[in-house]
Amino acid sequence: MRLIGVAVVLTLNLFVMPHAVEAQQAGKVARVGVIGLTGPGSMDEQVYKVFRARLAELGWIEGKNLVFESRWADGKVDRLPGFINELVVARADVIYGASTPVAIALKKGAPSIPVVFSHVSDPIASGVIQTLSRPGGNITGVSYTAPEAAGKLVQLISEFVPSIRRVVVLWNKANHAKVLEMDQVMTASRILSIDITSLDFSGPNDYPTAFNQIPHKHPDALIVLSDPVTWDRRQAIADFALKQRLPTIYAQRTYVEPGGLISYGIEERAIFRRVAEQVDRVLKGTKPADLPVEQPTKFELVINLKTAKALGLTIPQTLLQRADQVIE
Repeated sequence: MRLIGVAVVLTLNLFVMPHAVEAQQAGKVARVGVIGLTGPGSMDEQVYKVFRARLAELGWIEGKNLVFESRWADGKVDRLPGFINELVVARADVIYGASTPVAIALKKGAPSIPVVFSHVSDPIASGVIQTLSRPGGNITGVSYTAPEAAGKLVQLISEFVPSIRRVVVLWNKANHAKVLEMDQVMTASRILSIDITSLDFSGPNDYPTAFNQIPHKHPDALIVLSDPVTWDRRQAIADFALKQRLPTIYAQRTYVEPGGLISYGIEERAIFRRVAEQVDRVLKGTKPADLPVEQPTKFELVINLKTAKALGLTIPQTLLQRADQVIE
């Protein structure tokens, strides 16, 4: 009978202990550190709202059981070590960082705190993780490895305007991820017999020079690769393209919303939702080393019909039918 009693107690403990752990976690206020390479009001912060909303859906309510410690580097990589040290001193339960420089700095500066990253183009080559399936250490996340999508930009803009023969590409040559994407653009352009002119857009001071050069290249269209630098000037690019009557395709929907023509790329909101779900699992006790690094699986085509009409362009019905969203 004593053996049966012990067995019953042990069995009950198996059911009670997980609930006890959950109750303990429920009473704790989680501290989540967030580090963005860009500044307030930037692309990172705009889509970061999706990350916060998804955490709320999962039960992590800011001001109730969750506190955010956010740091924005405003493009200054040398500020990252100081920010990371602040989050270590603040005893963050988990730190989320977007971009390769941030992930590398976190791996070095916060080896004892769980880290979840996003927007790291090649996390293995950059030394952030060991493998996608077993990242190792204290870090996991969602990579941004989908350079093949950049080649699709050439195909789509040629479907949009079949007569296109010359295209200018605005991109940040200092961004390694964009180098991979540009390789795909060049490969696709050779297949489609389209001449590509590359213009560097590595800093805020580059855009006047680039805009002055574009008319002299006599392009039939523009391609803009997504990057914090081009994102910050997305309105200026859209206005310029409209003034020059140039069909322009972007690698991210947030360029189309303020007046860009068409975009095709990784669904950013899906990435930030997945990051939030990984942070949720870490806060509930899962070790980052046991969470495989995920890769983007969702892509979206967005068309701004209003901009098309302003350019005097008729969008092929086949593209409209394939679009995930049409802005009118």
